[in-house]
Amino acid sequence: MQFLNHDARLSIRGTRQVFSGSNWHTDCRQGNASDPHFFLSSRTGGPKTSETCAGWGIVHSSINAAVWQWKRRSAHLGLAVRGLSINDEAMCTAVISFDIDAPIPLLLLDVRDEFADRPWQPPGEHWPGLHVTGGLDLQGGGTWLAVHPDAPRAACVLNGRGRLAPAPGRRSRGELPVRAASDGIGAVRVLLDDPVVRTSYDPFHLVCAHPGSVTLLSWDSAILASRDMEPGTHMVMNDGLLYSSSGRHPLAIPAKAAYFGPRFAASRPSGDPDTTIKQAWGAWLGLAASADLPVGDPRALIVGRELDDGRLWGTTSMSLVALARDSVRYDFQRVCPTSTQPILSSWNTVLTAHQQESSAVR
Repeated sequence: MQFLNHDARLSIRGTRQVFSGSNWHTDCRQGNASDPHFFLSSRTGGPKTSETCAGWGIVHSSINAAVWQWKRRSAHLGLAVRGLSINDEAMCTAVISFDIDAPIPLLLLDVRDEFADRPWQPPGEHWPGLHVTGGLDLQGGGTWLAVHPDAPRAACVLNGRGRLAPAPGRRSRGELPVRAASDGIGAVRVLLDDPVVRTSYDPFHLVCAHPGSVTLLSWDSAILASRDMEPGTHMVMNDGLLYSSSGRHPLAIPAKAAYFGPRFAASRPSGDPDTTIKQAWGAWLGLAASADLPVGDPRALIVGRELDDGRLWGTTSMSLVALARDSVRYDFQRVCPTSTQPILSSWNTVLTAHQQESSAVR
């Protein structure tokens, strides 16, 4: 496994450390810096020329909408990748460890799999006024994972299985983690209670985490399901909850979940915000790197595929989040996918925060 250091910049805001940096196109090169201050709202048919919309408006990056839609639908339908369809395997993974009696009850690992040429920025406070930290998807304006350090809350979204939403009025799923982290799961439920809004999203699985509870909201283009997760270790992928240490998962689970689920469950780290990354996350760092598994192994957590047109798809980043009622920790690692051996940057601490026990309502 190769490791790549990059010139991250750290700024200190009281007890909170905020990671900032330039845009990343995951061909391992820095792209041009652009204004990270985006608001969120519905969008119609993918990115257009730069514009700001009313309400939760979104500043779209300049990109050809037709090409964007072709890439998006091709990925959903399953492009041939050296004889394997992307749609045939799990994309993105969330590992949740929930122990209500632990000093830090909630631990979360989020693995993002995406097209390598989709531009993004590292975690930061990209949404003015919301006090939410997360990576910024420059194409959709949202994020794959968001953390509200003062609530404290975290949320991540994974693509689901099912029909795509109609192009007119389609909204970015990346809005959902921002809304969930900022306003809580109750606000997301209210949003999704509206059938017009609900059906404007492509299928998804949304993990909404709090030190006292974890909820999985799943939308398959027909049914919106909600599941409160019991204490234990869980793995969520595109087909939903596929491993639970409680045993409440499908009888037939995919190789990745069968391999990693018990290993994550057996090695729960502390997530302590007052220690180093290595001390805080222990064995989970080695499991996340999955150095003993090649990227083509169906059990591999870090994946990489070369498409027939030469583009790359695979793991582009990993995030580790720890939530307690009086503290938060958020660490981040950039990954450059390849079809043979991923290039991993060093882990960086995005933020650590301490506060009085929160009385915020979920």
